[in-house]
Amino acid sequence: MNLDDALQAWAAREVTLPAPAADGIFRQIVAPTASGLDPRWWTRFSGRLAATVTASTRVPHRRFV
Repeated sequence: MNLDDALQAWAAREVTLPAPAADGIFRQIVAPTASGLDPRWWTRFSGRLAATVTASTRVPHRRFV
């Protein structure tokens, strides 16, 4: 199984991360920032992400003269 297959299976919820791996990810990434994380960060992040995606998919308007 290559990385693409593993990610596709995970996305389809066919497999899950082993508990030690999930704990390791939490300890390294989530736990250190959890106490100082602003409760509104997800709202701001998702709003900026949506704006960026929308802007990047815009087709330039062509003027017909």
